[in-house]
Amino acid sequence: MNAWKKRKKSACNHLLTFYQYLIGLGLGILGSLCGCDMPTQRRTQPLYGMPTIDLGISGQIKAAETNEPVAGIRVTCRDTSSRASFADTTITGSDGFYQFIIPDESRPGHFKVQADDIDGTVNGLFSSKDTVVVDDYSSYLIKIDMKMDTE
Repeated sequence: MNAWKKRKKSACNHLLTFYQYLIGLGLGILGSLCGCDMPTQRRTQPLYGMPTIDLGISGQIKAAETNEPVAGIRVTCRDTSSRASFADTTITGSDGFYQFIIPDESRPGHFKVQADDIDGTVNGLFSSKDTVVVDDYSSYLIKIDMKMDTE
């Protein structure tokens, strides 16, 4: 009986070894096929370097008296730090919103956001308003709502 058990155990070990060999062979072939560059395959190029985070400055211009959005206001954002590497201008739409995206290479900095009424009395006559934003990398989005007084 002992001999029978030994032969059975030996046969099972040989069978398991054979299955391990087949599984290893199959996985090796599969790995080789998946790793090959086919002429029709497009691979993405690896990117190197530090990740960047742009700064967004946005807000809404409203009339101080009525709290209604003001269209046609020129909003300027410029870097007032020593290198002065960023400047941009936009005009508010009917919803009074504006937005600036400051690239990471211009950060950190001191940015002056100024709102000027350039359309005269079309939407009312508003006095200019400005504020300074100090960017210290503590945020990636700064919201500035301004209320403009009528002249």
